[in-house]
Amino acid sequence: QGQLASAREDVSHKDETIASMNTQLQGMLVLRQKINEYAETANAYAEEVENARSILAERDAAINSLKTQVDPLKAQLSELSAQMQQNADDISVKEKQIAELSNYNESLKSQVDELSAQLTETSRILSKKDEEVAEINSQMEAYNLTFGDLTSMFKKYNSLTPATKSGLSEIFNENLTVRSFLSSGAQWGHIQALWEFTQKKINNEDFSDVTTLNAIFSYFLDFHNSSYPTPLYELLPTKAGDAFNEEEHLKVMSREERKKAFFDTKSKGAASEGPVKEVVLVGFKNLRNGRIVKQSLVKV
Repeated sequence: QGQLASAREDVSHKDETIASMNTQLQGMLVLRQKINEYAETANAYAEEVENARSILAERDAAINSLKTQVDPLKAQLSELSAQMQQNADDISVKEKQIAELSNYNESLKSQVDELSAQLTETSRILSKKDEEVAEINSQMEAYNLTFGDLTSMFKKYNSLTPATKSGLSEIFNENLTVRSFLSSGAQWGHIQALWEFTQKKINNEDFSDVTTLNAIFSYFLDFHNSSYPTPLYELLPTKAGDAFNEEEHLKVMSREERKKAFFDTKSKGAASEGPVKEVVLVGFKNLRNGRIVKQSLVKV
């Protein structure tokens, strides 16, 4: 019994030992399972680590490549910084210029306002002057309608040679004015004398001033006509190319031609041949009786 009790104790102790060992075995199995799991996890981590190493190697290569680009970029950055500083200085200068221009613009606005006021006043003055000029022009036009031709004829008379003026001394006095020129030239006896003086110059083969004398004669004949309700006299409508008409025309001849015509009846007849080449002195006729007062002197 003692041995049996001892054996039972041994058995109980062994059972406990076996139970403990079973417990430990179970723990070891669990641990082994965990170790296997850790091994699998470690393998997975190893792959990830290898991938990470590969990625890190690529990143290192990229970093090294970037490092080779850093220095040029730093140089560019330095240049850009210097350029930015220069731009900042330029902007500062421009801002000062803008401020100065703004002040100048304000000054110009003030000047423009002042000039605008002056322009308004000037426009008003000019408008008034335009009215005065229009009034003067109206007066000048009225004067020219009345005395324009007279003034022109007086200028023509003053352009005559001293010899011609001397020959007209019985018609126009020496100290002649526009008024005395009109009053002398408008007299019928003076008009006839003017025509006859011109004819005399032509007969003497002196053709100087004849064109001017023709114009003055025509003016005074027209002026004389204006004194009557209807014209008394009319210039003959002689012109170059007209057929020679002994009734209206008188041929201008040299002394030699006149002598020859006087002694040669054939030459007298020849005077009527050929058209009018030039009207030297225009003639005129009396409109009341139709009689030709003076024939036109012509060259044929």
